[in-house]
Amino acid sequence: SRQKRSMAERDLLVRFGVERNPGPKIQVLQVNVDGTSSETISEVVNLVRKYNVDLVLLQEIKVSSDNARTIVPDMEHVSVPRNQNGGGVAIIMGPRIMHSVVAKSTSGGDESVTIDIFVGSDKLRVTNYYCGSRLLDESKIEAHLSHETGGAQSLLVAGDFNAHIQGIS
Repeated sequence: SRQKRSMAERDLLVRFGVERNPGPKIQVLQVNVDGTSSETISEVVNLVRKYNVDLVLLQEIKVSSDNARTIVPDMEHVSVPRNQNGGGVAIIMGPRIMHSVVAKSTSGGDESVTIDIFVGSDKLRVTNYYCGSRLLDESKIEAHLSHETGGAQSLLVAGDFNAHIQGIS
């Protein structure tokens, strides 16, 4: 119920010394879509409309560069596509999100896109990362993210890091 949720939230705020964010709120949807079939895109569009989503972070869009801009109609797209067989990331923004592209990269089966978004007078750096490498190389990911996110005071890193870790079966 709403009252229980409010009490639990207050408990977390007090226990961990967390303060409410006084800034503007944005709604974020993050999902590995594993392709952009019409059913998948329809589901994403329905979620965007139902929850008034401002920012959509998608991994494994599996589209060529020619098709990346048509994933969610009527929304701004910044993407690093790969091909129809795998990979690719996209950040899709609603109409109230102003942005600037910081970096787009692809390396060894990994893709990422980083943007700065501006909501009111606030700036948030957003990185969407897809780790498509067969073996997870934490130092490579850390170096990459440090390079793309360096200097950001407010940061959101999302993505699919579900790679195989050497020695674990």
